[in-house]
Amino acid sequence: MDNTAYHKVLPEDTPKGNWTKVRMIEACKKYKLPVNEKELRPVIWARLQTYSLANVFPFVVSLAHERGHEVVYTPPYHSDLQPIEMVWTYTKGRVGRQYCNNTTFQYVKDRLTHEFATLPGKIISDCVNHTNKKVTTMFADLQAIDVADEVTGHDLELDEEDEDYLSDDKIALEAYGVQH
Repeated sequence: MDNTAYHKVLPEDTPKGNWTKVRMIEACKKYKLPVNEKELRPVIWARLQTYSLANVFPFVVSLAHERGHEVVYTPPYHSDLQPIEMVWTYTKGRVGRQYCNNTTFQYVKDRLTHEFATLPGKIISDCVNHTNKKVTTMFADLQAIDVADEVTGHDLELDEEDEDYLSDDKIALEAYGVQH
């Protein structure tokens, strides 16, 4: 799935930092988290936030998991790994080239409807094939790097900054149920 914010929307009842202390205490009780009403609001929020990051998943991720699927996000700025993005680019380009000074939203909607209705299957097939080739090439490159590291006996050496980055990345991945 492409890595856009609207694909990572959390459920509406997910605790938020701008909630009142009373509401945060109620959420702690709901999630069976230890809470003392004398604690300061930032302390309660820190506990709720930690719980939410580890246990509350974006809506689409939950839907997918309920149906036995796993959501994997594409890296930012790699829309070429999403065939639908290439189809959308093709379609927007065709609609955009029809623009003139008297174009209205209704004209745009009608043109989009027409373009999708008449979209050649070959375009879709070409977009999927392009993505498959790209992913296959990327996978082969990653395997070659792994083999080269094993042959040379070189392990990836990390400095402190890299370890911090990897630690942050691991936390972010674990927030979406991905374990390393």
